[in-house]
Amino acid sequence: MVDIDFGSCCIVIYILIWAITLYYYFKRRKFIDAGFVIISSYLLYAILSFFHYIDSNGLYKNITLFPFLYLYLMVMLFIAPVLKYDETKVTIQEPSKKAFNVVVGVYLFFSALYIPTVLPHMAEGIQKIMLDTAAGAELYNETMQDVENANMGHGSLAHLPAVISGLFGDMGIFFFFYYLTRKKKNKFLLYALFAAFITYPFVAIAESQRGPAIDRFFSILITYFAFRKFLSPQIEKRIRRAGLVLLIMIVVPLFAITVSRFDNEQYGVKSSVLEYSGMASLNFNEYAFDNNGIRYGDRTFPMFKRMLGFDNVPHNFFERRQKYPHLKIDDYVFIGFVGDFVLDYGPILAFVIFVLFYLYSYNHTLPIRGVIPFHRLLFLQFIMCVSMHGGMKLFSYADTGNLRIMALILVCIFFKIDYEQQKKQNKYIENE
Repeated sequence: MVDIDFGSCCIVIYILIWAITLYYYFKRRKFIDAGFVIISSYLLYAILSFFHYIDSNGLYKNITLFPFLYLYLMVMLFIAPVLKYDETKVTIQEPSKKAFNVVVGVYLFFSALYIPTVLPHMAEGIQKIMLDTAAGAELYNETMQDVENANMGHGSLAHLPAVISGLFGDMGIFFFFYYLTRKKKNKFLLYALFAAFITYPFVAIAESQRGPAIDRFFSILITYFAFRKFLSPQIEKRIRRAGLVLLIMIVVPLFAITVSRFDNEQYGVKSSVLEYSGMASLNFNEYAFDNNGIRYGDRTFPMFKRMLGFDNVPHNFFERRQKYPHLKIDDYVFIGFVGDFVLDYGPILAFVIFVLFYLYSYNHTLPIRGVIPFHRLLFLQFIMCVSMHGGMKLFSYADTGNLRIMALILVCIFFKIDYEQQKKQNKYIENE
């Protein structure tokens, strides 16, 4: 028998809010698109938070309704451009062949240098995880020790191919799905794009890191739905089959890692899954408005702070936790991407940041006379990925992820210039 207390009632109301939102969104669109998937994910996490709350035996003592309402508003502000995006009513502006090949060429060149160096390590790690029940925990401890010893975030770009290919991250997935929409395709380029982005989740798995692998899968999933209506029925059918195979290939080793890391602990695998998938909104409710201080942007945008000349900016989570030992919680637990911003700036300034982002992103992701420019769709995919990753976990572009934001900005500017040049050329042709 489940005891229904005030906290449980608040969580149920939060679940109903997302359920009603999903109902009305689907009623308006009448098909499953990226917005539907994102809202569904937040509904799922809300439901899982209820079961985690019950399973946690009183761990969360101060659950109230207002933080859930604040969280819902912040998420809706952030994903508003995605909810406005309707791929059935737009076409995609094709970038020039030269511009597309330049950007993709850089990505594939450095990926080609990086992938062969990690394949033996990847195969060895996954083999250990699948054959040895203790390997997942051991590999994870080794990875964390290596990160701490390497003083991650300091210094050199010794692994330049890994760094540069990693900068493209979710953009590589975007390029792949966009290329699938084109009538004329170079099969070698298509397979190269696929190989470039599909390697990363398995490299993470080989190091017993579940988070990066899940992030990459979520990016693939949401980008597929962003491009779904532009794909031919034959290609869409193949993607679904490949997606099912990929899901199995990722889930099986992730389950083995979970068993290895948590089966011997007191609460077991089931409770650990509930905790990881359901803790974000509960942690937000409990601590976002009272965390005994803020981090002044040291997690969300540390690299930008250093570029602006700020001193004493932590280079990684080890340094950050040492700098802020007084906080009730930090990034060793999940609080969602909204929670990351609230813990960094406080609820008032975080709200202002999200409102400003809404005003900018809403206007810069709209189609122009039924055509969505390539760079605008790329920016929209960034919003989709952040919201998908950050519903359960944290802000995925934090810390060294700031480099990926910089790369995204540069690539968007590059394709915007290409778009403006095409407009000028088309106008000249029309005048002729």
